Amino acid sequence: MVGDLQMLLQIAAIRGPYVLVGHSFGGLLMRLFAHRYRSEVRSLILVDSMHQDQFEVFGPTFPPPTPSDPPQLRDMRNLWTGGWRNPASTLEGIDFAASFRQARAIDSLGDLPIRVLTAGTFLNSTFTPTELRPGLQQRWENLQKEFLRLSSASTQTFIHDSGHFMQRDKPQAVIDAIYEALRQEG
Repeated sequence: MVGDLQMLLQIAAIRGPYVLVGHSFGGLLMRLFAHRYRSEVRSLILVDSMHQDQFEVFGPTFPPPTPSDPPQLRDMRNLWTGGWRNPASTLEGIDFAASFRQARAIDSLGDLPIRVLTAGTFLNSTFTPTELRPGLQQRWENLQKEFLRLSSASTQTFIHDSGHFMQRDKPQAVIDAIYEALRQEG
């Protein structure tokens, strides 16, 4: 997917350096793009980005299934507790295991400016029992904090009143991060 994006940018004659913005799995892809094509990237904005260890961290936290589980919860549980290992588990056929191996190989992006936008993903989850939300949110924030180690020029902003889909819940936070990246980088 990263190679496809780079090829599409070339074919469309859209020249870098790029300000990359990636949400969820897109954040993982943008980290891979920045690593592979570092000279073409000006800044990286991770919007509640997928972490390569998130399924191992959160899969075991799902409560056991019950007959009254809504289909969305059942599907989510199946994906997070092991279904992610099978590319057929997503409509797109995403090979998460291969993607995670590639992401784990990134040890540094040097001084690339990185902005990590972290949502209140678990604080606002309708599937998570209220009493578990703060602890799960802390785990999520700890994973998001690990992205700061990728660059000597990284910052993290918490948008706790947003769910995972920050671009929908709090689009201005994403817009502000993009404008800040453009202002600071020239």
